Order: sequence, then C-alpha cells, then structure tokens
Amino acid sequence: MTVAARYFPSRLSLVSLVLFPRRAAARPPDETTRLLSEYVAIETSNPPGDTRKAADFLAAILEKEGIPVTRYESAPGKAIVYGRLKATVSPDAGKAILLLHHMDVVPADRAQWNTDPFTPTLIADDLWGRGAMDLTWQARSELVAFLMLQRQNVPRTRDVILLAEPDEEVGGALGARWMIANHYAELDPEYVLDEGGFGSSDLFAPNTMVYGISVAEKKIVWLKLRAEGVAGHGSQPTDTNPNDRPVKGLAPLLAAPDRPLTPPAARRREPTVI
Repeated sequence: MTVAARYFPSRLSLVSLVLFPRRAAARPPDETTRLLSEYVAIETSNPPGDTRKAADFLAAILEKEGIPVTRYESAPGKAIVYGRLKATVSPDAGKAILLLHHMDVVPADRAQWNTDPFTPTLIADDLWGRGAMDLTWQARSELVAFLMLQRQNVPRTRDVILLAEPDEEVGGALGARWMIANHYAELDPEYVLDEGGFGSSDLFAPNTMVYGISVAEKKIVWLKLRAEGVAGHGSQPTDTNPNDRPVKGLAPLLAAPDRPLTPPAARRREPTVI
C-alpha cells in the first residue's frame, strides 16, 4: 500500500511513500494498515503536543505481546515510550539498534483538507490523515518489525530498542533531547534508525523509484576559505587579486543547470473511511 499525508493539493506528489505491497480494496485491513489507521486517528498536534493517548496505544500493544514497557514523562502531557528486546545470541555483536520515531504532528488546518485530518481515509490505495507521512508510517513500520522480532523469536545478535518520543515538531527539547540528557545510559545505541531517507516514484525522475539516504539536515556548515594573491586597489583591478578567486571558484556552481522537480498530476479519487 502507499500512505500519504495531506498538506495541500499542490504537494500531493511529495507525500506518497511505498511501504508494502498494494492490497485489493475488497480485503479487510491487514494488521499493518489497521495499526496505521488507529495511530493516525490519535490527535497529537503540537502545540500542545500531548502524546499520552499515543503512548497508551503503543504501550498496550507492546504489553499484550509480553514486551516490558518503560514510560517517562518529560513534562505534563509529554509521554515517552521505551521498549527493549534483548539479544538472544551470545556473545552479542555490540550495542543496541534504536528504532526511533516521534508521536507528535504539526497542526492541521481543516480548511486546507479534502478529508478530516484525524479520520483515516482510504482513497484508492492511499491512506490520508495528519501524520500518515510524518511520522506515523515509520512508527507503524518500526512497530511491526519490532513485533515480528518478538513473535517469530528471530535470533538477535544485539538488543533492539523501540523509542517513541514527543516534541519533535518544536525542536525535541522534551523528547529526544530530554532522553539523551536524562536516560542516555538506557539507550547508548550503536545505530539509530530515524526519519530521513524514503522512496518515491516519479518524484526525482520519471518512471523511476528512487530511495533517498538522509544522514543529516538543517545543519549549519561553517567554511573558512583562504585566497592568496597580490593586494591591490579597487580602482585598479588585476587578475591576481585574491578577492576575485573565490568568486571565480563559485562561477561553475552558479552556471550549473537547474533541475526543477515536476511532480505528476494528482488523480481524483473517491474516499473510503476505514
């Protein structure tokens, strides 16, 4: 199936993600679709970003499977869920793998939606709802993988942690940052799988599925450039002026052809509420 988060019509193509094989519309929802739908229906708009109901939802699922759950509250309403599957192979291969996702979502302006943002709606093979893309789809994927490791007793060469946290949409001070500051020893992972790279067809190239790899974003990179040459005066420019050299170095980059993204046209689909 594909999942989509509805922002506004012109961005439809930016929010489709292929996760699992498409299913026939006549079939009842499978577990992954049901979990996604139930999760999307829980409103965690930030502000205020109250994640207690979402934490209740996740904790109940894990506890039903016999997985111990630890809950934290970094501030009133800011619930955090922590579950851990221990390694089953000895000696283990190293520190834990951390499956991380955030439970809060950005607010939804209902005037900009064709459907209720907190009523999961299936339109053909796409599930529409606030947070379906950011970040409930990943939460569903991580949760199902975590459950399968437990149910199928998959041999594990290291611990696997599932962590659901609040406050990501406003900087993470009461979510991931709070866990690092207060409970890092309980995490101390070797690998963290979080939001970032995703797969999409027709977005980056026509008729092509592209999977992006994201290692960082929204970071500041400070560079120091040193240009050497002969000092001069602005009234008498020379080819050896050091100020000209960084500009000449940027010229090839500025001359590179732009590659605008042309999203495919949106198709009209009839909604089915599930």
